[in-house]
Amino acid sequence: NRSLVGLFDLTAGFNVDYAVYRNNTFQRAFTNISKEIRYKTDLGLFKWGIFATSGYKSADDRFSASFGFRLDACNYSSLTNNPFKQFSPRLSLSYNVIGNFFLNGSIGRFYQLPAYTTMGYQEDNVLINKSRLKYVCSDQAVVGVEYYINKWARLTVEGFYKKYTHSPLSLRDSIPLACKGTDYGVSGNEAASSTARGRAYGLEVMLRWFGMGRFTALASYTWYRSQFEDPATGIYIPSAWDYRHLFTLSGTYKLPKNWDIGLKFRLMGGAPYTPYDEYTSSLVPAWDATARPYYDYERYNTGRLKTFYEADIRVDKSFYFKGVMLGFYVDLQNVLNFKYDNPPVLISTGEKYVDNDGTERYRMKYIAQQSGVILPTLGITVEF
Repeated sequence: NRSLVGLFDLTAGFNVDYAVYRNNTFQRAFTNISKEIRYKTDLGLFKWGIFATSGYKSADDRFSASFGFRLDACNYSSLTNNPFKQFSPRLSLSYNVIGNFFLNGSIGRFYQLPAYTTMGYQEDNVLINKSRLKYVCSDQAVVGVEYYINKWARLTVEGFYKKYTHSPLSLRDSIPLACKGTDYGVSGNEAASSTARGRAYGLEVMLRWFGMGRFTALASYTWYRSQFEDPATGIYIPSAWDYRHLFTLSGTYKLPKNWDIGLKFRLMGGAPYTPYDEYTSSLVPAWDATARPYYDYERYNTGRLKTFYEADIRVDKSFYFKGVMLGFYVDLQNVLNFKYDNPPVLISTGEKYVDNDGTERYRMKYIAQQSGVILPTLGITVEF
């Protein structure tokens, strides 16, 4: 009886998937000596899971709750085929404290498989990561308040904490694979074990303004830290995603005669980056193996770029016919013409020399990288 105890609902199900990963790899690498990596992978995975979700809302609509869980598994190895090792419970609660003021919270555990490039990596025709990889685990908790300013505007403030375990850690340089950039190459095809640990925590403030007259807007600011644990020292250091500050402002205004104008502004804190290892990069065998510089992971993410921002403007004009909408738009990205300095690139000049230890090297130089232009776009949209 809803008038006495509230309203319950229950949803349950299961999934069965078959995934195929094929890879034919030829790669040159340098780890003290030059070597070639060649292998073919033809990996088939059966994945299965069950899930259930139950919801509750009190009779007076002031309290609501949702509880659910998932069990996941696959036949990759004995470390992944037991679904009870991938039990993922989730709980979320919301309570109307007074008036338009709500208190919200959620907590949960989530699992996902490592990247197929890591699962399918081979040495001597053996899937060497098979005995070391597990599902990646993420524990997450969020607590926040929500205030309905009026029926058009809503303000939310949330604090969050996320803990990551069983993430793949490179056995070559002790860096989590999730923290490595692709650099226009393949990421994850190396020996790894599920021993990396990380965390992210922060505070987000968001203001939404929708549905009142001609104006729609959204503004949000997030302060956060994204870190992973150095396996040698146990100290947390910045991950590749540790921008620290994110601010977004977007809005649309409807003008007469089916004209619309929109604005979007984004600001991000400076991204961390890892300096190059000039000593290794200049070695003739090392450079000849990949024609690319090598990072100095002893100084992982000790560099940081300057703050990034970008403003975009878009103007739309719509025409309505019988059963058809025809639209034209002009989109101007980076209208402030902001110039962003990327990390300088280390390259070889092609000139060889022999150092004082009798080692043959290339002379190296840095090339500055800068991006950022005003980018106009013209477009047509048709809706039936």
